[in-house]
Amino acid sequence: MSENKNFFRASAEDFKKIPGSPVAYWVSEGVKCAFEKCGNLEDIAHPRKGLVTTDNERFLRRWFEVCAKKFISNCQSSDEAIVSNAKWFPINKGGSFRRWFGNNEWLINWKNNGEEIKNTIVALYNGGSYTKEIRSEEKYFLESITWSALSSGTFSVRYCPVGSLFGSGGYCAFPDATRMQVVLGLLNSIVAREILSLLSPTLNYEAGHIRSIPVSFSSLDVESQKNVIHCLIVISKADWDSYETSWDFTVNPLVAARAGALCSSADSVSFVSAPTGDGRSGQQSVVRDQEGVGRNGELLTAHCPLSTIYAAVREKWAKNCEEMRRLETENNRIFIEAYGLQDELTPEVPWHEITLTCNPWYRYGVKVDSGQCAVGSAASDHCTLPTDNLLEERLKGDTVKELISYAVGCMMGRYSLEKPGLILADQGATLADYERVVSGQCSVVSGECAVGGGECAMGGADHSSLTTAHFAPTAHFSPDEDGIIPILDNDWFADDIVTRFREFIKVAFGEVHFFANMAWIEEALGKNLRDYFTKDFYKDHLQRYQNRPIYWLFQSPKGAFRALVYMHRYKPDMVGGVLGYLRSLQTKVENQLGVATQIASDESKSSTERVRANKEVVKYAKMQKELDEYEKNVLYPLSTERIEIDLDDGVKVNYRKFGVALRKVAALDGKGE
Repeated sequence: MSENKNFFRASAEDFKKIPGSPVAYWVSEGVKCAFEKCGNLEDIAHPRKGLVTTDNERFLRRWFEVCAKKFISNCQSSDEAIVSNAKWFPINKGGSFRRWFGNNEWLINWKNNGEEIKNTIVALYNGGSYTKEIRSEEKYFLESITWSALSSGTFSVRYCPVGSLFGSGGYCAFPDATRMQVVLGLLNSIVAREILSLLSPTLNYEAGHIRSIPVSFSSLDVESQKNVIHCLIVISKADWDSYETSWDFTVNPLVAARAGALCSSADSVSFVSAPTGDGRSGQQSVVRDQEGVGRNGELLTAHCPLSTIYAAVREKWAKNCEEMRRLETENNRIFIEAYGLQDELTPEVPWHEITLTCNPWYRYGVKVDSGQCAVGSAASDHCTLPTDNLLEERLKGDTVKELISYAVGCMMGRYSLEKPGLILADQGATLADYERVVSGQCSVVSGECAVGGGECAMGGADHSSLTTAHFAPTAHFSPDEDGIIPILDNDWFADDIVTRFREFIKVAFGEVHFFANMAWIEEALGKNLRDYFTKDFYKDHLQRYQNRPIYWLFQSPKGAFRALVYMHRYKPDMVGGVLGYLRSLQTKVENQLGVATQIASDESKSSTERVRANKEVVKYAKMQKELDEYEKNVLYPLSTERIEIDLDDGVKVNYRKFGVALRKVAALDGKGE
């Protein structure tokens, strides 16, 4: 091929060297040589397209929608899945751009080896074989590498431990254990991206495209490369599991940091859940720095304010991002050299492609100005994570919102300050269940930091140094007794959500800095706490749980009455309990209206007092009318129905059973995802 500015000349024979013979006149000699002389990925990784349910609404769920005891995440075979008697199992379904680990969100009804799905498909094809849609069944539950069939941008793959099926949107490849890290590293490298730009310029990455990637591993230092990939998986999984939308989430990072400080003078912490040697996911553990030093050298202790705890956790997140970038750059360098592309590709990875949720450049989709951080060509060159004040404020605010969400989970009994992980997550769960689970032996098992072995010691932190997480709050924080929490414009009830959140902060972070902690929280939110709960909390909850809320908001038309319930604790008499709160509020409003009316008509009061009272008369009269109509037309009739729900049906079906009694969620009225 010859090139003269805007003119290219290439041989038609060169195109034939690339599978599919794309007219890729710009392809380099190094890439052409790889296609011509190397084998392809099909020989060692066996990429496959997954199953089609034919009815996703019926057979797929977000993992947090269902009853926890019917869900199992780590079966190693179909036989084990049948014996487990579980109904719901993980399924790889693609997802957004994320490398190394994550996007584990979906479950499939695979009870009795997919009996219901298979019967549905057979009926759909008038007695034809279910294998028309259930493909590669022998690969189900195996350790794999997965990617999204359709990408909106950069190609990315993720490690998937044993236990998952895979759908048509989440293709998988199945290298043997000795090649797992090597293949994962190749597919996430800039070399694979360059090759795929030839094989699939449309960003639709089918199994055939991945099969055709040429493999050139002969010159690799395999053990060194494995160690790099192992560390990347560990850090990525730790990041994924630090958020409550992961099924391996155990505790909010800020709470864990302070809890660690109670056990010993803890420092900044990160959260690691490492894949074990057999491909199963080890439970979450805590990685500690040596001296317990925060951002500015201060010792993080049990008496630190939240601002200091956040600074220490934020510093650890930054270090993880920097380590990820160094390791990904090293991975690129390894494969650039293996394919002889040093003159064509550079190994550096942009900050917005470091796919950790704790990385604000990735999380908020902002590209870093190249002038903010100059990086040399050597993988060992150090470059700190650049900062942007607006992104930092946004990250701090979102971190506080995640703390609030975790606190509400503790109020509902979904989580506990006394035991890590899910507590109440089964249908109709009770306080007796909560006490039974929490009083049981608490253990957070340290997983081996390995996918086939290895230590994370590539010049950075040793992520294999794991200890168990300890919970040692200063006092007991009980979940709400009836699982109904009012969210109102004032503290009308003792279990008002703002009151309970303040209690949570005292228990989780101590009373010494309580007022400073509350001020810091409100500063991060940009508003007072009550305004956040009444105006923004539920919108954030819907976004966090992707319009499949696990907490349901009973709300009168204009919001004079709001009460939150936890769907896993729902029982047919719960609407009656909500009605009880409504009627109590009606009485309180009626009393306030009477007081305001009396003051407004009392000529002995000052004009200022009477004007203020008249405004309150108008306010409370409107509230009274709204509450009365909501009770008469909506909530009371609903309470008499004693509605049953079945978590297997999913949020979309169950939420709509309550009609206008609940806050409208437009996304639940549509079809599909």
